Amino acid sequence: MRRSSHAWPNVAARVLALALTVTLTASCGLLGSKDHPAASGQLPVLRVATMPLVDLAPLHLGIEDKTFAAEGVDVRLEPAGSGQAGLAKLLAGEVDIAYSGDVPVVLAQSKNPALGLRIVATASSASPHSTAVMVRDKSSIKSLSDLEGKRIAINGRGGVSDTLTMAVMDEHHVAYDSVRWMEMGFPNMAGALSHGDVDGAFLTEPFVTSAAKQGAIAIADPASGATENFPISCYATTAAKAGSNAAAITAFQRGLRRASEKARTDRRSIERMVISHAQVDQDTAALLAMPAFGSVPSATEMQRVPDLLYKFHVLQEKFTIAPLILPQPS
Repeated sequence: MRRSSHAWPNVAARVLALALTVTLTASCGLLGSKDHPAASGQLPVLRVATMPLVDLAPLHLGIEDKTFAAEGVDVRLEPAGSGQAGLAKLLAGEVDIAYSGDVPVVLAQSKNPALGLRIVATASSASPHSTAVMVRDKSSIKSLSDLEGKRIAINGRGGVSDTLTMAVMDEHHVAYDSVRWMEMGFPNMAGALSHGDVDGAFLTEPFVTSAAKQGAIAIADPASGATENFPISCYATTAAKAGSNAAAITAFQRGLRRASEKARTDRRSIERMVISHAQVDQDTAALLAMPAFGSVPSATEMQRVPDLLYKFHVLQEKFTIAPLILPQPS
């Protein structure tokens, strides 16, 4: 069963509202002065909105081992509570690049083409067990069908979490129309489950492993079946920023490619990044199911995102993602 389109929030409007709030409340921090040093010998600065997720481990690795600096760019990080909040920071001028789920990028751009969002690079795709729909220990909910009409925690409406949850429910012929979506941060979901504040939760690593250690049980793997290896996240900018920061963004793409290649073969380094930046301990890091790290976008693979949204009637018209993808350095 599919949701009607009017039931979905206007993600573009929410992003713009957040951007306006950020702009009005920020007393400083807009890019263009001290954040972009012009003195000879100084590297151009790119500020990137991030979240404490495993997906960003290659980014942290590239900063720590000076891969980005070697490519000619100084990458600085700004925390954001969600992909939508990261996009708001981008549109408000607080950052040059925002880490975000692919779904919010597609929804925002499709609803408001004037935003001019562009995809700089991919971050990750969902590998088996790197995401999960989870319930508390000893819950009466044993399968997806038991979640009809229940409260499911997600990181944000109009994002990857509710989209993949709907996809896996749809694949198992479970109606998702009656689900009550409860927005909260990933770090708060395990506690909400254990206290009975929600009946289920969509989690991604490292929070899947952390929740399991607290007794939560996975009842479905959203990265399976039709959504196996589904594109999850990317680094986005705007067409205007891509033009004004062309050299720095190209350097960022080169650096992220190198860091992602290392991430795919050096788990120990990635675990170290996760411990430092994703708020997990060493034992948890050793148990994580890593996502499929990437950097170079494939238009064919990323097209799966708007196609799935169109299938669920979230998008009323077909949307082509290829024009959003920035050229990649050779």
